Amino acid sequence: MNDTDRRRHLRRAILTVVTTALAITGAVATMYAQDDLTMLEDTVEGPYALAATLHVADPQALSVLVVIDRQDSGDGYALRLSPARVAIERIVDGTATEIGRARGYGGFEAESDLEMTVRRDGWGIELILNHEVLARAYDATLSGGQVGYSVQGGEIADPMLQPLGGVYMTDDFMRAADARSTWEPVQGTWKTQSLRVDEQSDRMEADKSANAFSYWGKAGDGPAITCSGYWFWDNYSVSAAVRPADTDPLGLVVYFQDTENYILARWTSALSTEDNADRLQLLSVVGGVRSLLGEVPGGHLPGQWYRIELRICDGLMQCLVDDARPTCSARGSRACTARAPPGPSSTASPSRIGRSWPRTSKNRRPASGSSTPGAGASTAATCGAAAPATAWW
Repeated sequence: MNDTDRRRHLRRAILTVVTTALAITGAVATMYAQDDLTMLEDTVEGPYALAATLHVADPQALSVLVVIDRQDSGDGYALRLSPARVAIERIVDGTATEIGRARGYGGFEAESDLEMTVRRDGWGIELILNHEVLARAYDATLSGGQVGYSVQGGEIADPMLQPLGGVYMTDDFMRAADARSTWEPVQGTWKTQSLRVDEQSDRMEADKSANAFSYWGKAGDGPAITCSGYWFWDNYSVSAAVRPADTDPLGLVVYFQDTENYILARWTSALSTEDNADRLQLLSVVGGVRSLLGEVPGGHLPGQWYRIELRICDGLMQCLVDDARPTCSARGSRACTARAPPGPSSTASPSRIGRSWPRTSKNRRPASGSSTPGAGASTAATCGAAAPATAWW
């Protein structure tokens, strides 16, 4: 090989090395490669939820990147959303590793607005779009840091960081009929009343009586539903002392989004003549379409008091009657809905809502409802992730 050939060979070798180096550097750079990130705050400590409206301008070009727990070194978690891919990545030392599970979104439409939520709670990371969990992962490699986002083919409007904490609410309904309540009726007729059924009960006043009061509900064209709570509630239990007035179904609701989307524990009467009589069911209805998640035999009796509790934690649901071991359980991942026929009234008495079971690294005890003798009737409920609490009759 002469000098000319040697120089040519050396130039090719140098060019190859430089090209390879550029390719490697480019791979690291594209981990956050999009428009410049919009950072919300310098440092955010969990648990928290990032809520925003995602406006889709061009579905084909849509590419969303949300970064959480980002460190000064560039380490962090990246949540990616596009028509082709949904993923959660852990980025450490310039290397991106996909973690958890994810599924695609049904379809993006031009000039549409979608509710988007990113949750960071304990070890958990979730990406929720229009109340559907698209991606979930558990990782404690990084904790605390910056939160930011970038979008192509659309924009993110009104981003808000919501601190998360323990969930606890209790209500004994001991108030005047016209007093302000934590419950907001959605459907049907609801009112506070005394548990006494004698002729003096209508003259009793909440601030002058030691007798227990209750929350009475009556269905109309659809189920009677009342709600309480906040959109960021997640992983909790709700319990109430209930008494059915007749043979119609009663139940507890969690993760209430609207009248066609929530999760329901539905309990029918042992004396009912309907096809689904004498059973306890866990139902999920999305967009008005009902799905049975699980059921066990056994129904309620009119006029009898019961303590009913519904627990939900990371997609696992359990329903207990009279503080017994889990009577009915199932797994699910979406919010749901069910419909009850119009019928007689029911009543609910002291109800309690609290955080469910120990989750991730946190050691929280489950909330236990305390029944009050002679209190409650029918069903009351609560809402969860991105929804208020609820009762269903």
